[in-house]
Amino acid sequence: IIVHASPEATNDFAQSCLAIESMTRDIYTPEVGEVLNVSAAINFYQVKLTDALVSSLKFSKLDDYNIAFINGKILFPPDYSLPILDVVQTDELNSSNHNPVFVGEVKLTELKRVLQSEGIVAEFKGEGILVCNEKVAVRKTSTGQLILEGFGSYRINLKEISYQNALEHAIKSGINVIDTSANFELGESEEVIGSVLENMFKKELVSREDLVVISKAGYFETSNIESLDNSFAKVSNNSAHSIAPEFLMGQINQSLKRLKLNKLDIFMLNNPERMMQAKNKLYSINNLYNDIKHAFHYLDSEVTRGRIKGYGICSNTMAKPDAIDHISLSTILERLPESSKQNFFAIQVPFNLFERDTIMEFQEYSLAQYAKVTYEQITNDLADEFQKLTQLETELNESLQKITNLIISYAYFNLLSMNNDLDSILSTISPSLLLDDDDESQLHNSSLSVKALRILLANSSVGCILVGMRNINYVNDSILALNLSDDDFLTVESLKDIYNCSLLQ
Repeated sequence: IIVHASPEATNDFAQSCLAIESMTRDIYTPEVGEVLNVSAAINFYQVKLTDALVSSLKFSKLDDYNIAFINGKILFPPDYSLPILDVVQTDELNSSNHNPVFVGEVKLTELKRVLQSEGIVAEFKGEGILVCNEKVAVRKTSTGQLILEGFGSYRINLKEISYQNALEHAIKSGINVIDTSANFELGESEEVIGSVLENMFKKELVSREDLVVISKAGYFETSNIESLDNSFAKVSNNSAHSIAPEFLMGQINQSLKRLKLNKLDIFMLNNPERMMQAKNKLYSINNLYNDIKHAFHYLDSEVTRGRIKGYGICSNTMAKPDAIDHISLSTILERLPESSKQNFFAIQVPFNLFERDTIMEFQEYSLAQYAKVTYEQITNDLADEFQKLTQLETELNESLQKITNLIISYAYFNLLSMNNDLDSILSTISPSLLLDDDDESQLHNSSLSVKALRILLANSSVGCILVGMRNINYVNDSILALNLSDDDFLTVESLKDIYNCSLLQ
């Protein structure tokens, strides 16, 4: 609750808070004399516990409190005194299991200490993200919920040979779109891709013309943030952002060198909205639109030079008009000169079962309409919308299982249970998503991730689905989803049933 400041200062402070992803969304700026009720609506009930019930409870320590689950039944005495909570027999229960719940507030700093005491390397990277053993990320949402994320393709590095094997397997299986970025693993992602492609080209396993290689730039990590000039938006003590032509030129130079290519099919401005978090200068949305226009003008020269085929924008907020750092596709297109519209043919935004804003936000716009080229040409250039899938994983490696178990113990968080529930919901709403258990070729794949991919592929307005494929199992899931989608495309009615399900909102 922000008070005791001018309206301008209050609004500026509120906007700054909202720009931090890990900050609560419940920020209030009441006017003088305004009554604000932020108390929780909680009903309290008094009951009397029987001795038999108390003796049956198994308490667990949580900070200064002892807590326990209760299975009981309420009895109402004839004299209308306090209701009695008595023990209930096992045979009277429908189920003796309790769903996991959050109790209290989990602090990532405390979680880091607990993980480190168990011998797990846990360090903060970025804003509010706890990275464990370089394999698992834990972040906290504005509502206090903990989210575990297995790292996708952006964590490909030179340490694991399995990453190279997965990429080669994907290309041999017909996957022809490769998405990376100059900042992924400090450039090692591009180096891995470059090594695999060079080897496959030499062996004539694939030709350059059969592949679409995408890279992007914008993020910049440094230990000497003060040395950067004012063209950078300094967003933290070691992280900055820029889409200035001089910076983009250097990033394209490095990307081509690491990828061992002389041309990128698509070059993306990576999350330019992040620049509005600048701490070293005042930076408005209008400044951002102007910088995007100047960046595109420079990239037009790279198209003419032949180092990129076209360009686009990768954004986390473009499909979310209510986001405080939202950037508008229509505004960008309106400000874009006719000479640039032919070269701007791709956007990349988050798109999965729960982040579906993109198919609603962009249904009125077509980049093909602005570029004035045929749909087939746009498709060949992977135009329209490029989507990013957060992979749902059900088969976790031993390291992830250990960390997951610790977090379950610490915060009653059960990821596998949620995935099983999601799997059951999707199967019930759309039975055609069920895999054939008699087909052995499908048994080794995760049915949940295949279902999720098939649902995304069923959206005809989507040009390409980008999936994290850092190991061969993920590649096989993607291939199976593609094959099933070709043989049994989900109907529009089935898709509407899934998206309209209240349990998936």
